[in-house]
Order: sequence, then C-alpha cells, then structure tokens
Amino acid sequence: AKAAADPSTTYTLTVAGQKYTLYTHSYLGFGQEQARSRYNALLKGPAVEDPCFNKGYNVAVRAPNTVDQQYDQYAGRTAGDFSGGGNYSACSAAMDDLFTEVNPALKLAAKCKTPPCAFGGVHQPRFWEGGKEASSMVLFENFFHSSNALNMPSGPGSSVTIEDFVTTGSKWCSLDWSFVSKTGDMGSEQHGIYSKMEDEKEKKMCFSMAFMASFLSALGMPQKYSMAIMGDIRDTPIEWALGLMIADLTAASARSPASVASTVAPAHSAVPLGVSRRMPEE
Repeated sequence: AKAAADPSTTYTLTVAGQKYTLYTHSYLGFGQEQARSRYNALLKGPAVEDPCFNKGYNVAVRAPNTVDQQYDQYAGRTAGDFSGGGNYSACSAAMDDLFTEVNPALKLAAKCKTPPCAFGGVHQPRFWEGGKEASSMVLFENFFHSSNALNMPSGPGSSVTIEDFVTTGSKWCSLDWSFVSKTGDMGSEQHGIYSKMEDEKEKKMCFSMAFMASFLSALGMPQKYSMAIMGDIRDTPIEWALGLMIADLTAASARSPASVASTVAPAHSAVPLGVSRRMPEE
C-alpha cells in the first residue's frame, strides 16, 4: 500500500519478511451508540417527534442515571417524551449535522493539515479513487449486522453503494411501528420477511441506516462506489472491541478507579462500525 502522508495515521507491518506501510485511524467517538447519544442531546423540548424512529413508536420520559439511560441510547430522554416520525430524509439530514457541527471536544471543525481529509480534519486517503477494483473496500461489524438484518447482500462477492443504504433505509423508516415491532419475533409473519432481524434491534434500524450512509459520505466516499459487506472471513467472525473497552474503562474510572478492573458491560453497550480496504491476494 502507498504510504500515508500523515505519520499519525501510518503503521508499518512486516509479515513473512515483507514490509507494508498501512493507513490506520480509529474515529473514536463516532460509533453508532455515541452518535445516538449526541443526537439525543440535540432533541429539545418536553415532547418531540424523532424522524429516526418509525411512526407509531412512542417512548415516555426516563429518569436520569438509570441503567437503561447509560447503556441503551434508544431507551428515552430525561428531557421529555418522544414519538417516531418515520422520515428517513429528515433523519439523514440530522446525521449530516452531527458531522458538520462545531464541536471542540470532537474537533469537528479542525483544519485539514494533510489533505485529503475526512470530517474533523483527519487525513483520509481516497482509497476508492485511482481505478481501484470494485468492492476493494470492505464494510464490517455494524455495517454488516444492520444491513444484513434488512436483507442487503453480504459476503465476499457482495456489492453495495451508499445509495443502496439510502434506498433500504428509506423503505424501512417508512414502515409503521405496528409492523416493524414484530420483525424480531421469530413466530411472526413479519419475521418471515426480515428473517435475520434480532429482537429489540428493530427500533435502531432507521437511525442506523441513516447514520451509516452519512458516515461513509463524511469520509468523502462517492455515492455510487461499490463496496463489499462481510460478517466473517472463512467462518471466523470479524470483531472489533477496542471502542467497547475504552468506553467502559473510561466510564468505570469516572465512577471509581477501583472499579476498572472489575468492569463488565452488557454486550449492547457499544456498536462499533468498521471500514477497511481489502488488499488483493498475491
């Protein structure tokens, strides 16, 4: 791979005597759950209509500092009730705002020192330019889990674009909650249509699809660029746990330094995203 121009995003790896210079960067703070938490903070007023939930979905005000409030960013707001609006376009516009808002803590307005850059002034090489083969970019983790639940293609030979995320997300968001709420029930007719949907995941899907499309766009990726979605490599699941570990250790240390060593978080406390460039086989 061509060396990245920014030393902070460059990593040298030697395998079997062959030296590789890789680009690597983790957009910590921009995982789906963190994004949902920041989005919740933007919802003002005692009662709001949230376009990122399906119509018919209603959540009452929640008490602060509860377990649900800490680990489930979809469980409600302390500021008041909200109801679903089921509007993908409005939800997508709100996601775009998350990447363009001026937020010093996340350095969203940081200047690009070593172009090309993505949001936050982070050096981000355009791996999708220069005649690269189709699907040389691989999406995994939550890209796989969410898109797979909505019947998008996945696997080594899969090919999807940002436009596919938009189309699939728009269709899902337009469905009424009376239908959506049953898709995770294995005994329901709705589950027969969305057979890979997990129970309790239905409420996240509208937000998830809008956020993933906006995230890829914020990287600078073209709308029609073809990517592969993968959940495993030769039957070995692709996993990413760094964000989960950092988030939980940070939360534990804030409560009590002594609690760090014994911190065990629920599996749903973080939903990482994953994007990688697949290197051609020799």
